[in-house]
Amino acid sequence: MSRDFVHENEASRRELSELIQGLRERDLERDAGAGWTVSTLLCHLAFWDLRVLYLVKEWQRSGMEPTVRPGPQAVDSINEAVKTISRAVPGRLAAQMALESAAAVDSELELLSGEWIDRISSAGLERALRRSLHRREHLRKIEKAARVFPDPDRCID
Repeated sequence: MSRDFVHENEASRRELSELIQGLRERDLERDAGAGWTVSTLLCHLAFWDLRVLYLVKEWQRSGMEPTVRPGPQAVDSINEAVKTISRAVPGRLAAQMALESAAAVDSELELLSGEWIDRISSAGLERALRRSLHRREHLRKIEKAARVFPDPDRCID
């Protein structure tokens, strides 16, 4: 597998940063659907980036084959728990956590050897390498939520 994911992750992290910079405090509390807010989606991004960071480090430390992939029911239960807990996280802290977590996992992934990239990819866990896929999915949701009721003094194209 190529290392294109490094540039894609970097671009999505930059996009995340730019989006966050444009959000006001009230934007962070906007409804994003299905019980999520912009802020809780940012916590969701932080959680999943930190999970990948932990797994990648653990796989390398232990030499274990990368095979940990939760099933749909496990993912749903994790997401519901993250959504509930993240409601207690202030919006700006959620934004900071999302940015810091993205930077941390991207840095770790950038340092991966070709062997580990191939092992992770061969295990069908390419999404662990391509964090940009998950980020961009939620960036679109955040953008949509922030545009629902745009502030009259701010123009969003």
